[in-house]
Amino acid sequence: MKILLMVFARLGQCAYNQVVERRGQGRSASVWYFGGKRLLAVDAMNDPRAYMVGKRIIEAGQTVQPNLVRDPTTDLRTLAPSAIGSSWHPL
Repeated sequence: MKILLMVFARLGQCAYNQVVERRGQGRSASVWYFGGKRLLAVDAMNDPRAYMVGKRIIEAGQTVQPNLVRDPTTDLRTLAPSAIGSSWHPL
């Protein structure tokens, strides 16, 4: 039996205008919701790293460029608030 683990970071009534899908390895995937330039929510299916990175970004009041999330070569760990780089944008 295969189990699908789905977790949400700040999913609710969000006024999003951009949705970015990211395929992970195997059966993992995540969906990132942006309102303007701000990250509003992340749905993560069998992808705990995407969940934790998205959660940390949202809790820190930060955002990330959607094209970096979409790019499968981007290491999500570099997008976490503890990482400093050009992908970080304060709101």
